[in-house]
Amino acid sequence: MTLLVCSDCSTRYAVGLECCPHCGSACRAEDGEYGLVPFLDVACGAPECEAFGRVRRVYLRRPVPGVVEMPGPLVCEPCGSAMSALDGGV
Repeated sequence: MTLLVCSDCSTRYAVGLECCPHCGSACRAEDGEYGLVPFLDVACGAPECEAFGRVRRVYLRRPVPGVVEMPGPLVCEPCGSAMSALDGGV
């Protein structure tokens, strides 16, 4: 069964729907296409930080089709804590 993939949030959904059922975006591609920009969502985990829990999207580089470069350790700018990856993305 062919699925569509939302270019904004990467949700897979059925062909025939006008927009993504998760985020409402109309930007999409067919599942398996390499046109989507891979990403990783991260957030600061330090409760004392002003950016605690704020989700940031890091777009990943694709050097060749089917290969994604993962970034090294990501650090929260306001507090210097390591940022943790959230489920979803890529």
